[in-house]
Amino acid sequence: MQSISDRVGSFDMNTMHIALQLKRHTCNVEVDLTVPTQGITALFGPSGSGKTTILRCLAGLDRITQARVRVGESTWQDEQVFVPTHHRALGYVFQENSLFPHLSVKHNLEYGLKRCPKKRQQYTFEQVVDWLGLSELLKRQPHELSGGQRQKVAIGRAILTSPKLLLMDEPLSNLDQGSKNEILPYLKQINLEANIPMIYVSHALTEVLYLADTLALIDQGRITAVGSPHDLASQLDLGFMASLSAFLNRD
Repeated sequence: MQSISDRVGSFDMNTMHIALQLKRHTCNVEVDLTVPTQGITALFGPSGSGKTTILRCLAGLDRITQARVRVGESTWQDEQVFVPTHHRALGYVFQENSLFPHLSVKHNLEYGLKRCPKKRQQYTFEQVVDWLGLSELLKRQPHELSGGQRQKVAIGRAILTSPKLLLMDEPLSNLDQGSKNEILPYLKQINLEANIPMIYVSHALTEVLYLADTLALIDQGRITAVGSPHDLASQLDLGFMASLSAFLNRD
């Protein structure tokens, strides 16, 4: 098996790269992945295939010895460097929205803004509220919101930190289909308006087909293919082909 350093070559400032090796009880993860620093990259695969492990390594939440992470010109981890999570310019949205229950929507959002140094702030409070349609919710408490509304607030709070990279780990998995259908267009719009690259983890085909500019297929800890959804059509399970065809041929 090659070491991480053996497999890492030159880097392009318009790409992000992650390479890691990790033994787990469910499967061994061995990943060498390079994707653009523009648009939305979706990691798609079954539960337990290693998607969240990749995301946690990118975020610095798990310090994996055999790992290298580079985003554009910034090295976040290699043999000599480990940038802690709070110094990585990223936003992370989990399955659970993790809002502060004692704060209003407005103050939850402002918490994200306060975490970002003023010299690095790229988005205003008003912009994010407008992008996500949150203006009528600002005075409410989290317990007064639907699941979809709470997740939109969590996404807005992450954006207000002005991240260089937005990580999304199954952010819609706990929502009903109506809430999912409501939020997906907002994610697409945010990517276009804010120009924040996203890594979106999901095992829901409809979500990744709607969002992804780049699709990385992962199975049993290995990246099996990387490309556009259209280019990877033949490598997806035949059971998904009808959904894929409908998506690719939509008006």
